[in-house]
Amino acid sequence: MREKKTTKKQKKPFYKRTWFIVLAVFLVIAGIGGANSKKSDGNDPDRVDSQVSQATSSESSSETKNTETIETDTSGFTQDDHVYMMTISQKILDQYLTDYDTPWNDDDWTFAKFDENNVVFVSVDLELKDTSVKQTANCIFEYHGGSFEDVQYKEHFTSVGDAVFFDDGYCDEFFANLSSIAGAVNN
Repeated sequence: MREKKTTKKQKKPFYKRTWFIVLAVFLVIAGIGGANSKKSDGNDPDRVDSQVSQATSSESSSETKNTETIETDTSGFTQDDHVYMMTISQKILDQYLTDYDTPWNDDDWTFAKFDENNVVFVSVDLELKDTSVKQTANCIFEYHGGSFEDVQYKEHFTSVGDAVFFDDGYCDEFFANLSSIAGAVNN
């Protein structure tokens, strides 16, 4: 009789799987939405916390004040923040990828605060030129601002599709919590 050889396919760690990354994005966005709804003062249920008013200097002889409105998203990021985070994400991805197209339409990107230490989660679908396949890129980094020429950041996690390119361990507790939540959901 012939012997059958069996080989086991090695499983990827849970945090490298697409379902896990999608679940993480969903939970982060849901958490931010829940936190923002709790911050509402309750005076106006239709009020959207997406505008911040700033007083500007008064005109020469009159005491009237002009108000400039700066629009923000649900995480409190301005349009300039989005552009900086898109630029940082592209700089990070350029370290690992070549020949890919990055959409620059703000609606194609997801921006979320990861924690209270200026760490942000940024996600975008990239089109890889050699395969014309779209892959989701996820970047988690500490955002320090700066100028376009000298954007300040500290990378914590970068993945494209199922491939993890960088992980300094900063997000391990978060990923472990998501794994336990996913395990509870699957049971």
